[in-house]
Amino acid sequence: MMDKRKGIILSFLTMFFWALHDVAFRFAAVEFKVEPTVFICFTLFVSAFVLIVVAGPGSGGVSTLKRGHTWAYGIIEVFMNIAQMFALLYITTTEMNFLNRFTVIMSILATWAIFSRKPHSSDFIGGGLVLLGLYMIAAGLDPAIRVQALVCIFFVAFTSVTAAMLGEIHPDNLEAESVRERSRVA
Repeated sequence: MMDKRKGIILSFLTMFFWALHDVAFRFAAVEFKVEPTVFICFTLFVSAFVLIVVAGPGSGGVSTLKRGHTWAYGIIEVFMNIAQMFALLYITTTEMNFLNRFTVIMSILATWAIFSRKPHSSDFIGGGLVLLGLYMIAAGLDPAIRVQALVCIFFVAFTSVTAAMLGEIHPDNLEAESVRERSRVA
């Protein structure tokens, strides 16, 4: 039985921490003018360390590092986050978060094309609403930076969907049965 209250609390905490994450990225990019590649590699290194601590002792860590899936996922994550930081040089955190919903459209199309998961009618309705919102936000961007920002957002969406699909077929992720075991994979 799922605990809805815990799920609601966790979803609000997740939104809060994602917002902090994005604001920190924008602050680092715009105010501190950090080198995006160095900043992203360091933050992903620290994130990986935290996951290792959460996972604790156990099997699977070394075998996961030997898999091509793991390395491909990591490289995709690096490029995705770098593109996200570059997008934040052009647009606000709020605009980026709304425009990142393009991943919804790409996910529907990718899972349909690759995993043969036929979308439901509600997916088309929701996707249409997302596209309408994306159009409204993109149309409101400064024409001088619109193309650069949208290219970054497209790349973020593409790499995000690619990483999610790769994670879905990762052999160690398919075998993992607990949060700790999954922490050794993702």
